Amino acid sequence: ERASIEAVVEQRLEEAKEGLLGDIYRGGDEYSKEQEKILSYLLHLKSNSSGKLSHPIDGHTSLPEAAAHLRSRLKDVKLQNTDEDRILRETFRKENMGLGEWDVEEFLQELTDFLDENIEGSTEYQSKLAGTGDVDARLLCWGVLGT
Repeated sequence: ERASIEAVVEQRLEEAKEGLLGDIYRGGDEYSKEQEKILSYLLHLKSNSSGKLSHPIDGHTSLPEAAAHLRSRLKDVKLQNTDEDRILRETFRKENMGLGEWDVEEFLQELTDFLDENIEGSTEYQSKLAGTGDVDARLLCWGVLGT
């Protein structure tokens, strides 16, 4: 019986690793062009802007703090060749407006909403962030508890 459990664990581990490598191959391992533009714009806002926001954005009340925080959140993920990048492009390329043409608070709020809904709120994207170490640990626990 132990041999059959080990075989199942090995098979599931290999399937999980292949799935993770496939996700990396398809995208999510580099910043997209749109993401790079937004990161650059947020750095500009952080460095060259001051003042309070009319309402807190992602828990921050000053423009430089909100820009820095959102830049950090966006920099934590790499969206090249992902559905999330397509959504990001569609969100911020409205009516051929450049990033600098957006109302700053509207831009920051829109970016916050994008990150909340499409990154933190997306179980599909979150599953891509799992590393093979996580898979190894979960399968090991399953194997130990199952015996």
